[in-house]
Amino acid sequence: MSRHTPHFKRPNLGRSKRSRLDDKWKRPRGVGNKQRQKLKQTWPIVSIGYSRKRSERGKHPSGLKEVIVSSVNELKGLKDVIVRIAGSVGIKKRLEIEKRATENKLKIANKTGERKLKTLNDKKAVKASKMKKKEKIKKKKEEEKSKKEVKEKASKEGESKAKSEQEVKGKSEKSNDSKKSNKEKQVPNLEKKKVLKG
Repeated sequence: MSRHTPHFKRPNLGRSKRSRLDDKWKRPRGVGNKQRQKLKQTWPIVSIGYSRKRSERGKHPSGLKEVIVSSVNELKGLKDVIVRIAGSVGIKKRLEIEKRATENKLKIANKTGERKLKTLNDKKAVKASKMKKKEKIKKKKEEEKSKKEVKEKASKEGESKAKSEQEVKGKSEKSNDSKKSNKEKQVPNLEKKKVLKG
């Protein structure tokens, strides 16, 4: 390529830390805009002087023609070009395209298949570890719950046994009391008889 074109920036880009402007070109339109007036300290403004030769226009910085590819079949018959894989292509298909392109000795502008696969595997591993942790916590909670239930059952059984024992004791005490009262009733009658005889 014959000339390096500068990176054209929009006016007021990065003026403050809170600036939310995108780093893309937009023509300055202000009356007093320094960039529009082409003052020394400002960024370069887009003009026809920066244009390249006609033969070089629309090409990749490497000097090769850029071709967007979205399937393996589109690689057939390509020579002396640089391949750019479409953004909508998934990881599996992307890896196939990259493999076929390297076999055909074609350059790839955005070779990101392996990196994307690695990040995907990392995410899956993180997700799996989180799921394992959740399962462990769930199991622990279930065990604690079952232990609590067992304890509650045991305590309820103990209470019911104690109640039944108390009821049995109460019945036996009542029967003893009734026997005693009967005896006490009988004793004075005997004494009365003795007195009457005497």
